[in-house]
Amino acid sequence: MALNKKNYLVFVGSGRTGSTLLGQLLNKHPNIAISSELRVITNAFNKNKKVKKYLKEILRVSSTESSVPHKYIENDKNPQFLKWQKDWVIPEINFSEKYPKEKILIYGDKKQGGNTQAFIQDENKVWDLLSGLKLKFISINRHPYSVLNSYKNVGFDIDDYVDEYIEIQKKANKIIQQQNGLSLYYEELLSSPSKTLIDTFNFLECNIEDQFIEDLITLIKKTKINESIDLPQEIRQKVDKNLPELINFYNGKNGLNT
Repeated sequence: MALNKKNYLVFVGSGRTGSTLLGQLLNKHPNIAISSELRVITNAFNKNKKVKKYLKEILRVSSTESSVPHKYIENDKNPQFLKWQKDWVIPEINFSEKYPKEKILIYGDKKQGGNTQAFIQDENKVWDLLSGLKLKFISINRHPYSVLNSYKNVGFDIDDYVDEYIEIQKKANKIIQQQNGLSLYYEELLSSPSKTLIDTFNFLECNIEDQFIEDLITLIKKTKINESIDLPQEIRQKVDKNLPELINFYNGKNGLNT
């Protein structure tokens, strides 16, 4: 599995939106290597190291992530993993045997929240760190109320975090628009998985077969959302005011609005 074309998929957007699931799904493709917990752009930013220097590590890590993210492989009883493990879907199909890695055409790391925060902190520096790569941009969105509710459920103080979330979402939207990136929606990934997956792989210009899509859908079917939204009215109003396009999108989608 030698390094070939240096194509890099940059995830941008908020956390708690389904980026872990999306990263898992993309990483099952024989020609794609997506790591889960390397925090590539964040580490590159902090170490002033070009992102292209991480490609071998992305390939190594992405090949090991089957039952748990790389970060927790040595200790799957890690308290943090036990708290967050519901985000990680364990496949029943052995994808690494059925769809072994071949010529890697696209690399990436799914930490879209951290990536976006780096752009906010110093966008020019991030562009410099990404130099030498052919870039594509992707963002997976989720209803803002659900995102904030999810952060609340894992211990965030939503009153303090909501402004940061709005800033991240706005920055991601701007990047996707400027770079002709692909915006996906978590709820559509769950409700219309075949179409969403096909659109995504077409965007990435990766060949797919019907059986591969069917096998990926078995992973999606294991994902369940059982949540009741419990957010103060003032938080909802702030989100509605600052993210009107995203809220209007959901309001216009029957069955997707919260």
